[in-house]
Amino acid sequence: MRGYTEEQLKWLEKNCKKHGSYREMTDIFNFTFGESKKWKNLHSVLKRHGYIDCDGRGSIFSKEQKEFLQKTLPLFSYEETTRKFNEKFGERKTRKQIEMYCTDNRIKRNLPQPEIGSEHISGNYIMVRINNDKDVSEHQHYKMKQHVVWEKHHGKIPKGKIIVFLDNNSLNCDISNLYLTDRKVLNLLTVNKWHFTNREQKLAALKWCELYFAQGKDIKEENPNKRIYIPMSYEERYRVCPVCGKTYEVFQRRKSVTCSRECASTLNHGESLRKYMLANPRKRSICKVEGCGKYVKELGYCDLHYNRFRSTGDPLKIKRITWNSKADAQSLEREVPNKDIRLLMKEKNLRSYQLSKAMGYAPGWLGKKMSKPMCEETKKMVLSTIYQLENKKEIICHQEDQQQTQSPTLLL
Repeated sequence: MRGYTEEQLKWLEKNCKKHGSYREMTDIFNFTFGESKKWKNLHSVLKRHGYIDCDGRGSIFSKEQKEFLQKTLPLFSYEETTRKFNEKFGERKTRKQIEMYCTDNRIKRNLPQPEIGSEHISGNYIMVRINNDKDVSEHQHYKMKQHVVWEKHHGKIPKGKIIVFLDNNSLNCDISNLYLTDRKVLNLLTVNKWHFTNREQKLAALKWCELYFAQGKDIKEENPNKRIYIPMSYEERYRVCPVCGKTYEVFQRRKSVTCSRECASTLNHGESLRKYMLANPRKRSICKVEGCGKYVKELGYCDLHYNRFRSTGDPLKIKRITWNSKADAQSLEREVPNKDIRLLMKEKNLRSYQLSKAMGYAPGWLGKKMSKPMCEETKKMVLSTIYQLENKKEIICHQEDQQQTQSPTLLL
């Protein structure tokens, strides 16, 4: 039903401030009148008819209750304020409702200011409160503890200097663990990955970096945060072009082979490529199977032995044995009912269609013939056929090995 009856409006006017929340009031309203309204619908109706005076978003607090919160909250916590509020006005408000209403209406708590010298951890460093001046922002009330300790013993820190922890623990602000140095020294420590936890090693690394810059290998003073690179050696900087034989200089650690683009095109598309490949052959390992001189493809095997290893689990086997599954055993029992012949076929890794083809029978006819009691002549014929097939497979596999293990020729 759209709209509200007079009875429903009177009920809303009477009970709008008795319940703890709009959701609770909406549930009781829907149960009483058999409706399916949402709490937002009831809130808009109450606001439209003037039944509530909303000072904040979604609030059902009166002016008297707001004044009580303004007087009580600065003196007590949210839990105590909620308890006193419910005792005085007979409400069932929760702590979250009181807190949200006070936040929306800018009712603040007058918390006592922390004492000067109080500490707290911010990130990886300890912060110390140094003043309570109201004219500056909050972050200017604090200072890093290592700076406070150093200035207490040695005076103000000069511009461009930085404090380093010798044991690499930023929470240990003892004066014996602090070391004052330049920012560029710390950058060089980071480049060389010399942030040790041992104090002696860290101090030796700092002294080495200071000596490095004292030799004149310094950076510009106007840019102290510039990244420092360790200089290249003579072999890294000067190289010989394989095409023209010219010695050229390299300014970056890159994989340059030639001195110019012309020599690079000659090296890639001319006769110099053949000379370069002959002088610098590509190092390729050989298959680890004895007697095989082919190059490795994967796992230390050539293409032939890798495929065998992948299919059988052994680089020297020819075919995987597949008589382990139940489906293979059931199909073999169905095609070859004779138990003796079936066991022999499993040992020799033969299929029924191979045996029937060698004997001149179809698979179904061979099964019927084997289902009957076999005479000795038939059994001998079947056994001889199995051994002949096995010998043929060995001969074929041996020929394949001889063909594929021949030494390959290198084509340039």
